[in-house]
Amino acid sequence: MKKTWKPVALAMAILLMMGTLLTGCGGNGGGDPIVGKWSLTNVEVNGTVLDVKTFIEQYGQGADTSELDVSFDIKEDGTFTGVAGGQTAEGTWEKGTDSYTLTVNDQDQTAKLEDGKLVFEYSDMKMILTK
Repeated sequence: MKKTWKPVALAMAILLMMGTLLTGCGGNGGGDPIVGKWSLTNVEVNGTVLDVKTFIEQYGQGADTSELDVSFDIKEDGTFTGVAGGQTAEGTWEKGTDSYTLTVNDQDQTAKLEDGKLVFEYSDMKMILTK
């Protein structure tokens, strides 16, 4: 595998929290399975699933795992707080037909629940978060 993901993946983690998320004003709470605290545990690149430490070792070029310390606290009231690389952002979420849209600063990102995991997909890379 090429080591072309290093800056892209690290930037995505930060962007995920700081600006790449949709315009929703409220989510469908009421016991929705997205509600809870989520942490980035794995990154899938070209079909290969790596834990965060291994991903950083292979693609991070000197970065440490704190740069991919990504977490969400998604609340029933349609809001969430996210942290990435020490930066905190607040936003909103709403449930779609088969996915969720999270919004920060009028930027949106779609996520899906797959096998009890929250998954954000970018081209041939997935960020996988677990409760």
